[in-house]
Amino acid sequence: MDSDGSFGVEMAGLGIRTTGFGIEMGGFVIGMTGLDIGIAGFGADMGGFGIKAT
Repeated sequence: MDSDGSFGVEMAGLGIRTTGFGIEMGGFVIGMTGLDIGIAGFGADMGGFGIKAT
């Protein structure tokens, strides 16, 4: 499951999105070095404000 709001592997490959957090919208989420940081609250998009590198 991914778009359901559960744990799922992001299309980036190494990006794990947590419950409703860390939704990739642009391209790669934070972590162009290889993996995405998907800690609770951190990810691609968090409440309209996200740290991501497109």
